[in-house]
Amino acid sequence: MDTLFKRVSIPVFTWTILLSLILTANTHAEPLVFLNWEDYIDPEVLADFHTETGIEVTQSYFEADEERDAHLINSEGKGYDLILVSGLMVESYVRNGWIEALPADLGEELSTIDRRWWNAFPAAEWYAVPYFWGTLGIAYRSDIVDSSIDSWMDIFQPSEQLQGKIAVLDSTRDTTGMALKALGYSLNTRKSLAFKEAITLLQAQGPHVGFYGLVDLDETSRLLSGDILAAMMFSGDALMLQDINEDIEYVLPKEGGNLWVDYITVSSSSTNKEAAWKFIKYLNKPEIAARQANFVYYAPPNNAALPLMDADFLDNKTIFPSKKALANSEFLQPLLPRYLKALDDQYQALMLENTAE
Repeated sequence: MDTLFKRVSIPVFTWTILLSLILTANTHAEPLVFLNWEDYIDPEVLADFHTETGIEVTQSYFEADEERDAHLINSEGKGYDLILVSGLMVESYVRNGWIEALPADLGEELSTIDRRWWNAFPAAEWYAVPYFWGTLGIAYRSDIVDSSIDSWMDIFQPSEQLQGKIAVLDSTRDTTGMALKALGYSLNTRKSLAFKEAITLLQAQGPHVGFYGLVDLDETSRLLSGDILAAMMFSGDALMLQDINEDIEYVLPKEGGNLWVDYITVSSSSTNKEAAWKFIKYLNKPEIAARQANFVYYAPPNNAALPLMDADFLDNKTIFPSKKALANSEFLQPLLPRYLKALDDQYQALMLENTAE
């Protein structure tokens, strides 16, 4: 008697073709585009993620927060799947509609992230995943500089030896913020007099600055050649260079510095959000987070990575400063638009003046 349904037999070669088409489609999917700082992710981690998932991640770089913001303003937040965001800007990016809210089910990979980094900035716990944290201080050549550096004034009012041989970030909030700290103010002051004093200090410093921007982090670095003797620098960047030359010293000045957290976010305009979240969860696997930290020399917010780190890493006071060392440091907080515009206008005018000379 005929059965109602008959088993359909598909030849082995047909299954092979179908499987090949599935794998090919996955492999040739559009790559995820990650707007990121340079040297801020382990390339081998990207390669392993591609091998494991078939998802390629490419990067687009920025050199300052203002440059990243400009990219997103000009593109209306489009063109990227993943965006590296400073804690300072998370709330602004949410208001602009540029970043996606966190999924309801974050997954176990994100459950071990320390809550203090979720809570450090408004809106972060709803829209952004902590990536790394660190400090902004001064790196200098201890084998060449005559006396140790322990104050922001050491580079804002440099000694004769340092004149023309200092590097300063080209960033409104970071650079003016450190000038404010040097003068005894909070990074987040709203006093117009304090802003004027900070700009005046930067004007006086201008003729002694070797260059404004990020110091290269490879063998070509001017801090290694001695063309630059002291630089405003992020903690992990200083350690990257210290790995090449142990005479590079990093100090968090006595006035305190900028304690910061970077977050990785998914762009609202991404057409492949599922793959983007998969990548973020992959980065937070304990073994991957530990590898990442070893590569970038920054502290991982994910507590599950810490037991996998070497004792030398965990004991490094540049990566994990003591409470005493951090006592005078602050998170940069958003300024009201009128304060920020006034400060940025003065800073940009100063940069034009200094680069024209």
